[in-house]
Amino acid sequence: MRIARFALATLGLLAAAVTLPTLGRAAVTFYDNEAAFTAASGATLQANFDSDGPGPVPNFSSGSLSFVAWAGGLYILPPGSTDSFPLTTTPALAANGDEDILVQFTHGLGQAIGFDAVTNRYDMPQVQVLDANDGVLATFPAGIAPNTAGFVGIVSTTPFKSVRWTADRGRIQDTYLDNVRASTALATPAAKSTWGRIKQLYR
Repeated sequence: MRIARFALATLGLLAAAVTLPTLGRAAVTFYDNEAAFTAASGATLQANFDSDGPGPVPNFSSGSLSFVAWAGGLYILPPGSTDSFPLTTTPALAANGDEDILVQFTHGLGQAIGFDAVTNRYDMPQVQVLDANDGVLATFPAGIAPNTAGFVGIVSTTPFKSVRWTADRGRIQDTYLDNVRASTALATPAAKSTWGRIKQLYR
């Protein structure tokens, strides 16, 4: 797994999608390109936080998804927030403390979750894909350079419950999520993707 993580970190800005080694028979594909993710998943927008006022908020649901603070509490950043860089241009989801956020399907399981993300100046955030029992299907670095806006998309051949976003020292400088998309079933099987830059990683 250490080798796979190194390869993903190296290729994250170059590849549209990376299929990750996982436990069992699940195949989890990570996308850093929104168009490729949407083509593979058929995911639609479920939350953009534009109607949420700034400040701390309890765990909440939007569309088919729920947003849960693994530790601490959720926080909506206002446009132009200086707690992050790049600055927010619209309301976005962070945390009151370190960002450790679950994005999960409210009812049952799904096969795709994707979102815009901004990192902080510290170590790259980690992303986990969790099954119905909170078991880990895959773990990978977000693939976004420090203080940079990017995209994180996850497509799995096996339905999953949630995606966990964990930032390093988010209490000092925020990371944040926005424009969260999801799908409970795939529009096109990930294995048949026509995107030419998919890289297969093996143990």
